[in-house]
Amino acid sequence: MDYETFVRRVQEVGEIESPDEAERAITATLETLGERLEGTHRSHVATQLPGELGPHLEKRPYRGVFLLPDFYNRVGARADLRRPDAERRSRAVMVVLREAISPGEWRDMADALSVDYGELLGRERRPPTAPLPRP
Repeated sequence: MDYETFVRRVQEVGEIESPDEAERAITATLETLGERLEGTHRSHVATQLPGELGPHLEKRPYRGVFLLPDFYNRVGARADLRRPDAERRSRAVMVVLREAISPGEWRDMADALSVDYGELLGRERRPPTAPLPRP
């Protein structure tokens, strides 16, 4: 996928008005994702992205484990977005990221993130398993 297609797809999926706003969301999301992924994971993902986008994953140092609400807060701060918009646009970027990289790389990246990132990755939330009734 080339850069223009990536931006256009984020704009479509996120229902974002302008390419500039889509680019801001992409930059903020990828930089934040790069802080959450360790070096090998982020470099593998970066190599599969258009040349203009890969460096965003490696711009900031690895910050260790932080939960999804903090992810959204960081994206919002970087893109100057309120929390609901940061969530929606982050999810749009991740939908397009999934389209842009190989299924195996997506799985590896998803496995490197904590369970609470399922919402961001498009996994449905599942209620905790209820105990089975006793006979």
